[in-house]
Amino acid sequence: MSNSSGTKKKVRPKSKHESLRPEHLSSKHDHRSMSNQLFESIPKEHGPDKLILNTNHSLEMLEQIPTEVVQEKLDDVLAAVKQLDSTCDYARCKTKTALMFQNCTLCKQRFCFKHGLPEVHGCGDAVRRQEREEFLHPTPLKTLRHEAELKKARERMEQKLKDMNLARKPNPPSTKKK
Repeated sequence: MSNSSGTKKKVRPKSKHESLRPEHLSSKHDHRSMSNQLFESIPKEHGPDKLILNTNHSLEMLEQIPTEVVQEKLDDVLAAVKQLDSTCDYARCKTKTALMFQNCTLCKQRFCFKHGLPEVHGCGDAVRRQEREEFLHPTPLKTLRHEAELKKARERMEQKLKDMNLARKPNPPSTKKK
């Protein structure tokens, strides 16, 4: 870009959070224009289940859709949710994750294997904090053994309860001929 004096002006690159947040998610727009941007249906000759989603983080947009639009275009909303659930949550990645995916334990999002590592998709600081905490304050071995024993005892108790419940049920009358 150049300003009035003819010198070139540097364009500031968008920060990570600005690039993840599309402009049409701001509260300035009304719900109708937002829903129209989200659900631009492809003509019927290509099939009703194909949608054009304008953003990879459309789940945030689905939360903001008014109930009237959902009732009018329920099939489109369901198709969009299904499509969102089967794509990588990393920005600008459209890899399908229906068969093979990796869930992040920190941010609870689904990623393809390329973006599955926390350091790759943006949870690197949280992982570092968590690992540092585990290293500085490790769980004592005695506590780990005790938790394992409690788990086994709980499983034995549940099995006993199931057996006792089955023993209480009356057996069906048998029809023996003499």
